[in-house]
Amino acid sequence: MEGMAIDPAAIALLAEAGPLLASDRPRARALLEQAVALAPDHAQAWLSLGAARDATGDLNGALAAWRQAQALAPRRLNAAYNVAMALQRLGRSAEALAAFEALSQQFPQTPVVWNTLGTLRLATGAVIPAEEAFQAAIDLDSTDVRARANLAAAKRY
Repeated sequence: MEGMAIDPAAIALLAEAGPLLASDRPRARALLEQAVALAPDHAQAWLSLGAARDATGDLNGALAAWRQAQALAPRRLNAAYNVAMALQRLGRSAEALAAFEALSQQFPQTPVVWNTLGTLRLATGAVIPAEEAFQAAIDLDSTDVRARANLAAAKRY
């Protein structure tokens, strides 16, 4: 779907909304709601709308938008990552853990995925699998300070 032509009005709305996410979040959200109405098959529009909904305190709405982006562009890490993080933030830990387990298989070269997976595993008491995930993050990026700190904490667990 990403390769399809996008309505020029939707492009204009996306361009206008981007800078407003930092200064006028409700206005940015309104513009992005219009953009997805004009371009419902455009994953980036849904990703941006998710960010705007999240920024305005609507995490459930953000999750719905990010799920739509993920459905439209299943190979985009940011869509799947945002879905998994939203699940965690909503307290849906088992779903978040399952989502990060899937992400680690789909995007195995992404340190932040492994580090977050390790954190979620550790929260369930799965210490050895958590250590393995933290080590995978470190193997991919030896400068990953968070993964190193998390691995050290897991070893003390």
